[in-house]
Amino acid sequence: MLPTPHIITFVLMTLDTGHRSDADSEVVIGAATLAMRIERGKASFSLSTYVLRPEEPAENLLAWIDHQLADEQATLALYRPERVVQLLELLPGADMSPGVRSIKGRGVQPLIRMKIADHRGFLSFRDACAFSRIACASTDNIQRHAAWGRNDIDQIVADAEIDAIAGWRMALNAIGRQNGLGAELATIMRRHLAEWLFDTDHPYTRFFQRPN
Repeated sequence: MLPTPHIITFVLMTLDTGHRSDADSEVVIGAATLAMRIERGKASFSLSTYVLRPEEPAENLLAWIDHQLADEQATLALYRPERVVQLLELLPGADMSPGVRSIKGRGVQPLIRMKIADHRGFLSFRDACAFSRIACASTDNIQRHAAWGRNDIDQIVADAEIDAIAGWRMALNAIGRQNGLGAELATIMRRHLAEWLFDTDHPYTRFFQRPN
């Protein structure tokens, strides 16, 4: 099934706490969306991020997610959505979140589910980007942990924005693999994305203004 004219890519920002004895060592600290809407043949893009500060309640992030994913006419694109759900459900109040419900596939929005695996199992988002030759955020966990601990979220916001664009590129690859009009649609959307990146003056777009 081809996506609707409104596509939203959703990515999480996490920290690895390093407590390997725990069931899960990743903690969600933020998220980003890149939304594209096509109307009358013209595409518009909207990039949004939300990063929790260390003392901020997780409910604020969930409220942001609910707002970002509220459009019932949109197609949602996520890398390993079941993993995204698993991490979000660790947040207080996630069971009441309509955004989390949509990511689970229990809403009316169609999902583009992206997964890449090798002999070890499903790849992380970063490894999947490397496999697909797509640039993504390169800040390591130690640097991100240190920045977040001192309430310096600027780099984390930049990472979230970069990963949202990377997720969009991955979604275009998935659309392009569909039969019929998928390849043609992906080519058109790649052109729209390239034009938006060229016209946008955010520093992170330099990441993507070269062949990927």
